[in-house]
Amino acid sequence: MKKILWLCLVLCLAACATVGNKSANPSKVGFNFQSENGIAALTLWKKLNDDGTTSSAFAIGVTKAKLLMNSSFPKAYTYEEKLDPGYYFMDSYQVSIGGGDYILSENKHYLRRNGWDKENNKPYYLAFRVEEEKDLSLPVVTIIPIPADNRTAFKFNDAEHIFILGTKADKK
Repeated sequence: MKKILWLCLVLCLAACATVGNKSANPSKVGFNFQSENGIAALTLWKKLNDDGTTSSAFAIGVTKAKLLMNSSFPKAYTYEEKLDPGYYFMDSYQVSIGGGDYILSENKHYLRRNGWDKENNKPYYLAFRVEEEKDLSLPVVTIIPIPADNRTAFKFNDAEHIFILGTKADKK
């Protein structure tokens, strides 16, 4: 019975974390999100469709196997994904701060977290646009905890103004 549950969990995560390209000419996007100590951060992203709906979340930064085995997060690296043209926003994040502790964007199951601010019609955290056949390298982002108010800040150098800051995005 345990093996069947594990198999179901693996299949569900695989379905949630796979990006489905529909464009004949997707663009390559480089992601690198990390903690202050250089450990990769798990980020979940969604595409905002033209009709206002969102795609399923896809994971960047930590492999599905690491999540399933509840093992430590790897050192940060640049992860490349092919994405269709459009507007993408960070739906949620999870950052290891060591000692088995994590910072979560929301204290909920990752499928129940929401990175879109419906009231202001913009993302809570970060967003970016992908253009057809134009590769994109996102700035390296360090996610920093702010313990006093239970928030986080995003530290990055965005000279090209790639990111669109959301309503909960504190930039350092």
